[in-house]
Amino acid sequence: MFDEGLHPPGPQKRPPLHRQLKLACAGFPKAWALSQSLIEDPQYISILEAANALVVNRMGYSDHGRTHALVVATNALMLLQAGQTLGWEPSFGKKEANASPDFADSAVVVMLGALMHDLGNSIAREKHWEFSVQLAQPILERLLSRAYREPVRQKMILNILEVVQSHDSAVCSYSLEGSIVKLADAMDCEGGRSRLPPAQANPNKRFHDSSQAVDFVHLGPVAKGKPLPIWFELNDKAGLFQLEEIVAKRLETGVLGEKVVVEAFIEGKRVWKWMK
Repeated sequence: MFDEGLHPPGPQKRPPLHRQLKLACAGFPKAWALSQSLIEDPQYISILEAANALVVNRMGYSDHGRTHALVVATNALMLLQAGQTLGWEPSFGKKEANASPDFADSAVVVMLGALMHDLGNSIAREKHWEFSVQLAQPILERLLSRAYREPVRQKMILNILEVVQSHDSAVCSYSLEGSIVKLADAMDCEGGRSRLPPAQANPNKRFHDSSQAVDFVHLGPVAKGKPLPIWFELNDKAGLFQLEEIVAKRLETGVLGEKVVVEAFIEGKRVWKWMK
């Protein structure tokens, strides 16, 4: 039983990543259409390839390219879908003049912010989020030129750039959309897909051990009136370093607060919990 701190262990069979993203976009056709236009854009593709050339080939980090972008976008849209069911209020949409009062535009902000958050790694790892903003803006101007009219288009671009700028724990996010992408980024840590550098890039062995200790990440059951559970299945307590250094810090610099509860399990037994 969940209330007793127990959770059935073991991975679930997942469809291919592109299919996962499409399923996560159910109910958000505009976000899906724009995502497909972006991931096929030659300039976007070239920047992601350059990002991996720097952080993977030269620095020894894990993937920060196309696969990572799609995983984060999928995680983010899944979180947004769950949030919609739970009655979360988007920061973009209801509170913005001349913007639609529903989750449709919020989904676009989340989707494009997630897909573009790491573009700056093509220039430098340090403060890469600032370079990501610079690289994302002209692409967004082009991508959204026919999808939205002014003034919504410019507000949309600025909100997406806020998501991009604030995805790292070094920068606070004051929007639901930005906070969702922060968490979605941290959730990409299964099977060694750590956002931290592995052993060969960092002398601290905890970085490597923690990245190998996370087997599976998924959402728990969505129940109205309760926080959204996010479950990390570990094979070793070394994975707690991953949760404390990445996941918790992302939550502490966002606005999800009491909206989520994060728990880690080893063989069905809860070994760690974060909630505000």
